[in-house]
Amino acid sequence: MNVSKKRKIDSECRVFQHKWINQYFVIENKGKVMCLVCRELISVLKEYNIKWHYESKHKVKYDSLYGQLREIEVNKLQ
Repeated sequence: MNVSKKRKIDSECRVFQHKWINQYFVIENKGKVMCLVCRELISVLKEYNIKWHYESKHKVKYDSLYGQLREIEVNKLQ
């Protein structure tokens, strides 16, 4: 009989990366990732989930911002 252990998210040691702030408009808030635009929490700290949230909900509006303009918008939302 094959007994497999369930993976636990907490044991995978995922760390918030600061490049995600400007790239996906998210911040870390109490161990979770929070979208600055819609204030929604992204429960799993994985770039795939954060990128999916940004591209499905906010890409159309914010993808045209680059460099300094993007940083200004992030600071306004914070």
